[in-house]
Amino acid sequence: MPTTEVTITSQAAEKGYGWFSFGVLTDPYADVGTAATLTMNAGANVVSGQIGVFGAWFYDSVRRISAGPKTASCTVAGYDPGTGSWNVEALAFSRFALADRTLTAEAKWCVSGGGPSGTDADVDWGDGSAKQTGTMTAPTWTTGLLTFTHTYPLLPTARTYTVKVTSGAQNVSRAVTVPGTGRAVVRPATGTTGAVVDIQQWPDRTFERSNSVLPIVGRRDPVVLVDELRLPGSTITFLTLTAAEGAALLAMLRTTGPLQLLSPCAGVEDTWFVPLDAKPARLTNNGSDVRRLWDVTIQEVAAP
Repeated sequence: MPTTEVTITSQAAEKGYGWFSFGVLTDPYADVGTAATLTMNAGANVVSGQIGVFGAWFYDSVRRISAGPKTASCTVAGYDPGTGSWNVEALAFSRFALADRTLTAEAKWCVSGGGPSGTDADVDWGDGSAKQTGTMTAPTWTTGLLTFTHTYPLLPTARTYTVKVTSGAQNVSRAVTVPGTGRAVVRPATGTTGAVVDIQQWPDRTFERSNSVLPIVGRRDPVVLVDELRLPGSTITFLTLTAAEGAALLAMLRTTGPLQLLSPCAGVEDTWFVPLDAKPARLTNNGSDVRRLWDVTIQEVAAP
């Protein structure tokens, strides 16, 4: 007997809380125009439709029902009926949008199974930053949205974070991948600011330490006293390609605290350093060329 498969996907973060996409697939493919009926949950009105190309029918609907596990069923003429299970979350993301490095996340309680007005909520952004807190408003379909916004730190490579919103006894999580710059990053110990640069040159570093050699009369070998190896100092040459990149790097170099250098290349180590001197130079004699080479004398330091 030909079979029917039903799948249900939440579209809360794309279209709004309560939206679900119901997919019906037939095997073998039912003819285009074959009658089909869909019951989206117990007691709901039956929706009538027709099979489209490749034996499929997709239907989007908002389900204003209580939270919890649900079952949907579909009957296609000439096929065994199909069923699919799904879940209406008590708490869900009603918006989850990333723009550059800034994520906007909205949380919403289910209209029929949500928490009361005034329920506290917090969001863990997954990057070690402090949690943000807020208060949920009345759980209705037009209000009750609690919006959080967070900017992730600059990184040379993409990184995936797990964002978790907790309100009352409920929580919901979702992963977000923040794109990297593809270039080196100079940034402070705290905050989300920083500068995007290219590393043009980083000469070999010398690890030095204090020592004392004491010759002893009548002995071939002297007494040698040595301290620990100190972190090296060196000069790095950065390249900035725009006036904005040059201004951002200069702002970083003007700080007196430690900075972190993050490299996209495995052969260039990440390090913490304090800038000692900086000398920018024009890349060409063209007056409209805003590119700069920066010779920066640094002292590497331990991570704060």
